[in-house]
Formats: sequence, C-alpha cells, structure tokens
Amino acid sequence: MCDRRGGALPCLSCAGCRKAEGGIHPDIVRVGDDGKDISVAQVRALRADAYIRPNEAERKVYILENAQTMNASAQNAMLKLLEEGPAYAVFLLLAENGGGLLQTVRSRCEELALVPVPPAEAEHWLAVRSVSYT
Repeated sequence: MCDRRGGALPCLSCAGCRKAEGGIHPDIVRVGDDGKDISVAQVRALRADAYIRPNEAERKVYILENAQTMNASAQNAMLKLLEEGPAYAVFLLLAENGGGLLQTVRSRCEELALVPVPPAEAEHWLAVRSVSYT
C-alpha cells in the first residue's frame, strides 16, 4: 500500500502507509477478525467487492483471519475467487492450522509457515528502530 516508489518499502510515512497502519486504508479488507466463523455469505460479499477496482492503491488486499473457520461451502466459494479472481486482488488466508482448509484451497495458495519471534528478538528490533510501544 506504500505510495513510495523505490527505496526501502514500506516507508511508514506516506499516506498509504499511515492509513494501513491506522487500519483505515480503503483497499485493505479484513474478514474473520471478529472471532466468529467466516460464512459463505461473507465470502460471496468479498467476491463481489474483489471485482471493484482498488480505490487508492495498485492492489486490494483481503486478509482472512482464522481462515480455518470457513465451512466447506465458504471454502468452495473462496476457491472460485482464488482461481478466477482479478489480478490486482491479493488474498491472505491466515490459519493457525492449514489442515483446517480443504486441500483444493491449499493447493491454490502459497504456504508460508511462520513461527513466533522470541521476545528478546522483538525487543531488539524495536530498540534499533527507536519505536516505543507501551
């Protein structure tokens, strides 16, 4: 979402970065962050929105938290979007356990396994960047 062209990205100071950090960027859509299961109706609404071009950025980013909570119908609706979605749309399916997703969905995704960062490493990263989170 960074507006900056070239150099280290994200810049964290342009309008796009500030909106993304503030959770108000119109081209970043979060689904499933309310703790409830992701329904087929939510995926269908997401699919309808995905075909509307981005407002400000070059891409639209859809973050599906707890993607493993989608039932089979919701996952099949998501599968169609993953297969035929617009080129400018990016879908991040976040799951604590990828096994909760259908194999057909997982086969159309690039899997990235993340592990928690040790607290000392996080503190060092923050100290180097002079960021204060208290």
